[in-house]
Amino acid sequence: KSGGAHLYLFTKEYVSAKDMQTKLSEMATAIGYPKAEVFPKQIELYQREGEEKRDTGSWINLPYHGRSRYGINELGNALSLEEFLSHYDTLVVGALKSIKTDFKNEVIKDGPPCLQILTEQGVSDGSRNNALFNVGVYYRKADPDSFKELIEDYNRSYITPPLKSDEVLIVIKQVSQSDGNGAPKYMYRCTQPPIESLCNKRLCKKRKFGIGSEGDRDHPVYSDLKVYKSDPPRYFLNVDDRRIEIANTEDLMTHKKIIQACLEQLNTGIMNMSSAEWNQTYSSLFESISIDYPPEEVTKKGEFKELLEEFCLHQGEALTIADIFLGKSYTEDGFTYFALKDLMDHLKRNDFKETRPWVTMRLKEEYDADDLIRTIKNTRVRLWKIKQLTIDEVELEVPEMKQQKDLEEDIPF
Repeated sequence: KSGGAHLYLFTKEYVSAKDMQTKLSEMATAIGYPKAEVFPKQIELYQREGEEKRDTGSWINLPYHGRSRYGINELGNALSLEEFLSHYDTLVVGALKSIKTDFKNEVIKDGPPCLQILTEQGVSDGSRNNALFNVGVYYRKADPDSFKELIEDYNRSYITPPLKSDEVLIVIKQVSQSDGNGAPKYMYRCTQPPIESLCNKRLCKKRKFGIGSEGDRDHPVYSDLKVYKSDPPRYFLNVDDRRIEIANTEDLMTHKKIIQACLEQLNTGIMNMSSAEWNQTYSSLFESISIDYPPEEVTKKGEFKELLEEFCLHQGEALTIADIFLGKSYTEDGFTYFALKDLMDHLKRNDFKETRPWVTMRLKEEYDADDLIRTIKNTRVRLWKIKQLTIDEVELEVPEMKQQKDLEEDIPF
């Protein structure tokens, strides 16, 4: 976040966004910051077939812009850009696989990162029962034949002081229960201490015995909502580490529409949320929404501006106001006059489908237009009047042209 430290990982070769994201998540968890933001936030960008790519993903400020965001060395001293580039050569990594995270993987192998951290730190009084319960859920997934003995071993080795035998038996009895299909009845208690503060859901879902593994049903991680301020606006949302597009605000407020988008765009089914759960989720997404403003020409207003200019400036010059009857616009004394019907016909020919009320509102708001009655050849005609539009003229340098005699002298044969 603003004011905090950014840790960068540099590699000599190109690395896929997916591999980089996974490794950085592991590193964040290993140093005790599992909830830290990780960039890249997406492993792919959404692109509708046949359309130009409009989703730019999440961005981060580059370092060394002005006097902020500079690198520091091991002593905490600021580095100039030149010093940083030299320092980079000593730290750049050849292969991601060479970076090892020092977890006790033989104890919680392929399990939730939070339990690996707990195992590293040890579990103390005050959170022992919940900690052992989650460890029990893991062992039942990882070793269904020996999980009871493993729970007892873990209690003796990593919980201080160890729970009493009757408390351990209660945990074993709980995690031994199955649902009607024979699958484990209980899942990890991710929202409760002591693992809540250590949760790295994105990384956990990639572990063989993490959340979302066989027997678990869990919601994906929703994050990094972005609105592309086109007309109408388009929304993009991370579902775990993949990207979907949401058509409008109404769809964003309805979780069934999110499920539909995941099925159609990601070929992935997700769990349904209650209205109350989803309301809480999307409200939190809006707290950190990012806004991307498109070029004017891709908005409805920008498209209308281009077509209006084309209608007024490139339809052939009207010599008199009577030429309005030919479907043209007429300009005099710094103002342009036209019939709304002729403008609407021009818009329709160019597949611009906004209504007359929309067009007249834009004319008034954007061009300070007036509608008036004028008599042309004894006929009363309703016209619209706007300030004369102009074209930006660009002076082009005319190259010096060689004479025929000079050209003949340049021929090498």
